[in-house]
Amino acid sequence: MISMRNTQTGETGEGFAKSFSGATMPTVDPFDLSGKIALVTGASRGIGESVARMLAAHGARVIVSSRKADGCESVAAAIRGDGGQAEARV
Repeated sequence: MISMRNTQTGETGEGFAKSFSGATMPTVDPFDLSGKIALVTGASRGIGESVARMLAAHGARVIVSSRKADGCESVAAAIRGDGGQAEARV
């Protein structure tokens, strides 16, 4: 069993847990990539495409790169269609 205790006041149990109920979390998004540029290679499909879409969803400007130009443009267009910023580079 895990026991919690406030090291400053010595308070334990329910009273200590209640002191956290009104705590506020930081308002900064730790995944905010606004203003950043992400270069994703192998992004025309599969994991690379998923990574490119995820980075764009968090605000990064994504450069989609692969050996397949048509696949890159397709992924970049989809990201732009979802409101993100992306360009295809081969």
